[in-house]
Amino acid sequence: DDAVRNVLREEAQRETRARIAEGTSVETQPDLGLAAAIGATAATTGGRTAEPQDQDAKSRGEAHDFDDDALISRASRRELLPDIEEINSTLRATSERGNEAAALDAPETLARRRSGFRMGFSTAILVAAILLGLYVLAPMLAGSVPALEPVLTAYVTAVDAGRTWLDDRMRSLTASLQSGSAN
Repeated sequence: DDAVRNVLREEAQRETRARIAEGTSVETQPDLGLAAAIGATAATTGGRTAEPQDQDAKSRGEAHDFDDDALISRASRRELLPDIEEINSTLRATSERGNEAAALDAPETLARRRSGFRMGFSTAILVAAILLGLYVLAPMLAGSVPALEPVLTAYVTAVDAGRTWLDDRMRSLTASLQSGSAN
């Protein structure tokens, strides 16, 4: 029994030493800005440290570990949040984002693409309608404005040549398809 008690006592002492050693080594992360928050909290509390509140702990001579969370919770939330000016200076406008995946899927980008297609298609239809109108109305325009007659005649001749070329190509394609299906 004495041997077991000695082993248990040694184990308890070793555990106590390990807890004390853990309590004295505080790991910090300097990139989080906690040092400034802890310093500000110490200044607002008058440099007081955490005192044991538990009567049993005082009677045993134990002290609570220094609690960073308690200091942080007492620190001003404004001091813990990043500076808005610093964040704004790192943000880029949508025109500067380039071909990032998020920028390509943004609703503004999709709407701009649709709008661009719509504008291009509408422009092509408008040009085709104007050219068709000139072709159809060429005899009437040539009679109204005699100075335009040579230009309009050349235009009508070019369009007729294009129509003849397209007709020849379509006939040869149709003939080759019919001869291919007959085999």
